[in-house]
Amino acid sequence: MEHRWHPRFPLSIPVTLHFNDGACARGEAVNISQGGIFIATLTCPARAGCVDVRLTVPLSSDRVSVRLPAMIVHRDERGLGLMFRSLDAQAQKTLRHLTCAELDPDPPAASVYPDSPAAPRPAGYYSG
Repeated sequence: MEHRWHPRFPLSIPVTLHFNDGACARGEAVNISQGGIFIATLTCPARAGCVDVRLTVPLSSDRVSVRLPAMIVHRDERGLGLMFRSLDAQAQKTLRHLTCAELDPDPPAASVYPDSPAAPRPAGYYSG
């Protein structure tokens, strides 16, 4: 049984990760919720810490680049599970867009895609 605060939504968006030590890596966001994101990447830091996720998404008729500050809460051979930290107004708007919260502010529990291959869920993983 999963204990998540927010439903996940599958997606496929290229991202750049900016780690606190100055290192950068590329990856792909494969699922997202109001509380966090899973990034498929070959680069996994040796320890937990903070990371900025940078991505560009279409919003209305524009493409918007956004920074999502996050903390690493899980890592495995597939990538990183991240929990969002303080998000600015643009990041919050983008997150609402990506999680369909603007369309349905109270998505049903069935929106958590438990069998989706695009939503890796290792045992014991918690994204909040």
